Amino acid sequence: MDPKIEALKPKERFTDRVDAYIRYRPHYPKEIIPYLGRTIGLKKENIIADIGSGTGFLSELFLENGNYIYCVDPNEAMRDAGDDYLRKRFTNFASVNGSAEDSTLKSGSVDVVTAAQAFHWFDHAKFRDECRRILRGPKWVVLVWNMRGETESPFLREYERIVKEFGQNYGEIRGKHSKLEEITKFFEGRTPEIGTFEAKQVFDFEGVRGRLLSSSYIPGEGSPRFNEMMAEVREQFDRYSVSGTIDMPHVTKVYSGRV
Repeated sequence: MDPKIEALKPKERFTDRVDAYIRYRPHYPKEIIPYLGRTIGLKKENIIADIGSGTGFLSELFLENGNYIYCVDPNEAMRDAGDDYLRKRFTNFASVNGSAEDSTLKSGSVDVVTAAQAFHWFDHAKFRDECRRILRGPKWVVLVWNMRGETESPFLREYERIVKEFGQNYGEIRGKHSKLEEITKFFEGRTPEIGTFEAKQVFDFEGVRGRLLSSSYIPGEGSPRFNEMMAEVREQFDRYSVSGTIDMPHVTKVYSGRV
């Protein structure tokens, strides 16, 4: 076990992963916006609270749609990175130092709550209460995950093996990501609307390395077995890459329900 990772609280886990997260994590498909228009009646006039907004990748879609966004995140480094990323193109958002359990937003101030790659870190009961407080109207909550492929190619199977061997608490974290049982429980037994979108990233070795190190459960440079882990990744990349690149597919899952 890497004591540096073990000691981190959920709100601190990505502080030293910000650069890799911005450069190597996948963005979210633009098709999410028309999909939500059909399923929850999303309009450009709706005000959104993006909880755990991080680097702003999901907020970006709603900003492009013309929505006003409250970008809520308790991690200062991630919040600052998101602000820098979004301010290059948008002004219709506010950066908020808040959490899923205490957003600091006014009661009845938003039309939709979203959370991307973050729900599994929340206290679900307290988050539901906070959503009810800040939401008005139908009280829609939208939970989104980009899920990396695990078995679609020999390289992905080896990558998954490496992550399981070297990652800390990986199984526990991975299992929570989009577990329908937990999501349905959050919506008090009501099965959410589910949308699925497929995409892929194409990486050279530095991209694969960066994608690996963007994960909070992976030991960073200077940690025990870091060099051993990277040697394994290099070996598998060299074995399976074609013309110096590897395809890394992923599936985006969108869960929508009312609270």
